[in-house]
Amino acid sequence: MHKKIKKLSQIPSGQSCIIQDIEAGKGAEHKITTMGLYKGKKIFVKKDTNPIIIHSSSGSVAIGKNLASKIIVEISRPKMLIVGNPNVGKSAVFSRLTGFKVISSNYPGTTSEYVRGETKFGEQLYEIVDVPGAYSLKSSCEAEDISCRMLQDVENYDLMLYVVDASNLERNLFFALESLHLKKPSIILLNKSDIAKMKGITIDAKKLSELIGVPVIEFVAVTGEGAKNLEREVINIDLNNPPTKIEIPKTSDGKWRLIGEISRKAQHIKYKKPSIFQRFGQLTTKPLTGFPIALAVLVLCFFSVWFFGEGLINYILGPIYEHVYLPVITKSFGWLGDGFMSSLLLGSEGEGVAKTFGVLTDGINIALVQVFAYVLVFYFMFGILEDIGYLPRLAVLLDDVLHKVGLHGFGSIPIMLGIGCKVPAVLSTRFLEQEKQKIIALALTLIIAPCISQSAMIISILSPHGMGYVFLVFFILLVSGMFAGFILNKMMKQDIPEMFMEIPPWSIPTLKVLMVKLKLRIISYIKDAVPFIMFGILLINLLTSFGVIAYLGKIFYWPVTKILGLAPDTISVIILGFLKKDISIALLIPFELTAWQLIVACVFMSMYMPCVATALIIFKEVGLKNTLKVVGFNLLFAFIIAGSLNFIIQYFI
Repeated sequence: MHKKIKKLSQIPSGQSCIIQDIEAGKGAEHKITTMGLYKGKKIFVKKDTNPIIIHSSSGSVAIGKNLASKIIVEISRPKMLIVGNPNVGKSAVFSRLTGFKVISSNYPGTTSEYVRGETKFGEQLYEIVDVPGAYSLKSSCEAEDISCRMLQDVENYDLMLYVVDASNLERNLFFALESLHLKKPSIILLNKSDIAKMKGITIDAKKLSELIGVPVIEFVAVTGEGAKNLEREVINIDLNNPPTKIEIPKTSDGKWRLIGEISRKAQHIKYKKPSIFQRFGQLTTKPLTGFPIALAVLVLCFFSVWFFGEGLINYILGPIYEHVYLPVITKSFGWLGDGFMSSLLLGSEGEGVAKTFGVLTDGINIALVQVFAYVLVFYFMFGILEDIGYLPRLAVLLDDVLHKVGLHGFGSIPIMLGIGCKVPAVLSTRFLEQEKQKIIALALTLIIAPCISQSAMIISILSPHGMGYVFLVFFILLVSGMFAGFILNKMMKQDIPEMFMEIPPWSIPTLKVLMVKLKLRIISYIKDAVPFIMFGILLINLLTSFGVIAYLGKIFYWPVTKILGLAPDTISVIILGFLKKDISIALLIPFELTAWQLIVACVFMSMYMPCVATALIIFKEVGLKNTLKVVGFNLLFAFIIAGSLNFIIQYFI
C-alpha cells in the first residue's frame, strides 16, 4: 500500500484512511472517540467540504474542518500499474480510467517520464501509473529500463493491470507471462477487442483466464466497453493473494511453447480480406507511393500549423498580450523610469544591436505567444499522426535514406517536429540511442527544417519576387542538410543501430486521449522551455548592455560583407536572429536586397545558429560540449554553403 500521513481535513472525498492520532484537548478527544473515531479505526471520507462527512463500521459522522484538522490519519491508497507492450492502447486505457487529472513525473535519475493519476473503483481511490511500454523485463533502452525497474520494485505497488492488444495476443503474452512471474495480483485487459473481431480473431476470455490463472476482461478503451467488468474485478481482487495457479517456464523457448498452447486453446482466427486501412498502410511504406503520401502529410501539417498558429497569434494570444498584459506590466513597472532595470525588464527602443528585449515583455511574448501558438497546434497535429499509427510507417519509409546520413528511421521524428518548432524537436532526440545520432539529428533539424514562423517569413519576403525563389531556398536547405549529415556520419565513427520496431495497426484517435497528451506536452514545454527562453533574453540583454553584441558585430563585419555579399547594416539583424529568427528575417525588408541576396540571407539565417530558446534546450539535453559541437559545425557549414551560393550568383548568374 502507498502510505502517507495527513490531517483528516486534507483528505479528499472517496479516500480511505486509518486514524493514527488525535491531537485535540482531552474533552474534544473524548467526544471524538465516543463517536467511534479512535486510533487504528479505518474510515472513509464521503464528503470533503465543511462539514466533512466520514463513514466507518460505526456509521456516518459529520465533523467540522477545524476539529478534523486535529485528527491525524494514514492514507492507505492502493497503487495500480498499467503495464504492456508499446502501441497496445495503454494511454487510452489510462485516460479512460483517470480522465484529465493526470501528472507527468520524471523517473529518479533519468529524463524519461511516466504519467500518474487517480480513479475510484467502488468506494476505494486508487493511484494509477501508466508505465512506459516494454517488450521484456530485460531492457534494451532507457524507457524499457524504467518499466523493468518499476515492475521489479514489487513493494511499491499493489496491483498490475496488464494491457494486451487482442489482435496480437501471442506476442503480447510473452511480456505478460514475464510480469506474472513477479507474483503480484494481476488483471489482464484484452484491449482493442473490437478491432480483433473485425480481423476475424475471437478470444475466449473465460478460457484464457482459466489457463493463465488471473482475471481476463475484454475491453475497448475508446468506448469504455468492459469498464464495469474491470471495476468489479478490481473490487473483488485480493491484493494480498498473488496468482499461483500457472507454472511459468524460466526460459524464452519454454514461454513461447506455453504461449502457443494457450493461444490454440483460447483463440480462434478466421481469415478475412485485408481492410482498406491495411491496404493503405502497405502503400505508406513503399517508396513509390510512400514518399508522395509523406509529402502530402507534410504539406497538410505545415499549412495547418501555419494557419491555426497564425490565427491564435493574431486573434487570441496576440490581442491578450497587446491589450491586457502589456499595459498592466508597463504600468506596474513604470516607476523604474528609463534606467538599466527598466531596460532589462521592459526592454528599450533602438536600432539594430542597440535595442534591448525585456524579460517581462518580449520574453513573455516570445515564449507564450509567438512560439507557444505554433507549439500548441503542432503538438495536436503530431498527436493525431502518432495515434493513427503513421509515424512508425514514416520511420520505416525513411530508414534507408537516413542511414546514409548516420540515422535510422526514428531520426525523422525530430526533423518533422522541427518544422513546427525546434524546441519540441530537440526534446524528442532523447529517444535516440547514441550520442552520434543525437548530434546528427540536431544538426539536420537546424539545417533542413526552418520553424513554421521562420518559413512563413521566408515565404513572405521572397514570394513577391516569385514562388520559384521560395522553393529554391527550401530545396537548398534540404540538399545542404543531407550533405551535412553525410559529412557528420563520416566524421563520427560509430555504427548505426539497425531499426527494430513494431508497426502498429491503424487506429482512430480519440479526442480525450489527444487532449491528455496535449496537456502533458504543453506542461512539459512550459516547464522545460519557457524558463530557458526567459533566461536567454536576460543573457542577451546583459551582453547588449555591456557592449558584447556590438563587439561581435565588428568581428562578423568581414565574413558577412565579403563571404556572404550582404550590406554591412544587415550584421545587426543577423546577430539579433539568435533571439528571434523569424523577426530577424522580416527585418531584412528595409534593406532593399535583391532576390538573390535575399536567398543567400535566408539560407544563411536558417541554418547558422539556433535561436536562444533552442540553444538552451540543446544545452539541457546534450550538455555544453555537444552543444558547442552542433552550434560550431552549423555556423561553419552555414558560411560555407551561403558563401558558395554567393560566389555562384556573382560569377555565374
